[in-house]
Amino acid sequence: MTSEGTDPDDLEPFALQGLHKLTAAQLALAEFLEVDIDLLAGVGSGGQTNQTDVVDDAALDAWLDKLPKTEVRGYLRQMLVGQGASAERALKRRHVAWQEQSASTKGVRRSVAELWQLAEQAKDLRLIEEAKARRQAEAALKRQRDSWLARLAADFSRAWKAAHDDANKGYAHAYDAACRQLVDLRDAYSQHATLAEFQKEFQKFMTEHSRRRALVQRLVKAGLWRDK
Repeated sequence: MTSEGTDPDDLEPFALQGLHKLTAAQLALAEFLEVDIDLLAGVGSGGQTNQTDVVDDAALDAWLDKLPKTEVRGYLRQMLVGQGASAERALKRRHVAWQEQSASTKGVRRSVAELWQLAEQAKDLRLIEEAKARRQAEAALKRQRDSWLARLAADFSRAWKAAHDDANKGYAHAYDAACRQLVDLRDAYSQHATLAEFQKEFQKFMTEHSRRRALVQRLVKAGLWRDK
């Protein structure tokens, strides 16, 4: 969605609440309609009156003072006869109507240029949150891998045996497993021993399995071996 066909000085037609907190279904619909998600977020969070916002105490008191006494008396009577919930709903509807009327008379409608500025701000926030989520996901994956490498390092001989066993099976999936095991062993040695020790054991592995061309090709691709 772009600003083509609109004048930057045009005003938004009306305010919609909750655009910055769309459900999964609403997000899917917005994507299908090719609506700019950042624009929706910016419009929804950019200063429009929201029923869930904290109400200014002074403004609320001023509004209550202006309510007709007969109306207030009616609400109190409802509360006294056990209809408190009905009174609350009616009073809230009355207050929301007043807020909407007040907003419309104060000219809070924003221009197209202002809406796109809010969209840019929403985009910046989204990118920050996405980067944060990526860092958290990467950190979680690193913790998982470090834990796995530590388990390998606890018994290197067993890990090498598994690599040899997979190589001896002689078929593609087993070669893939052997290659992954060797990559993990290299990293485990790097963290918990030395690469020189890994190379020593790896040379023994290649002496035994260097004639397995399909396996060698996988090792070359993984950067573990240079084909001659």
